[in-house]
Amino acid sequence: MVYNLALQYVQNVQDAEDITQEVFVKLYQNLHHFNADAASLKTWIYRIAINQSLDFIKAKKAKKKVWFYNIAI
Repeated sequence: MVYNLALQYVQNVQDAEDITQEVFVKLYQNLHHFNADAASLKTWIYRIAINQSLDFIKAKKAKKKVWFYNIAI
């Protein structure tokens, strides 16, 4: 589920694999924050995967802007 979601966002197998790994690392590190009363585990994992994917896309766009800016100067 996590990999397929990431792949839909980034459209790149290697990037989706990296995001998937990052999601599970975050899950492990933050499991003590999980509140079963607030959401199901699946929903929590899904939300982390979406956020990780969006953060990855933002970071990639920022790198392109910096690169373009350096070339334009």
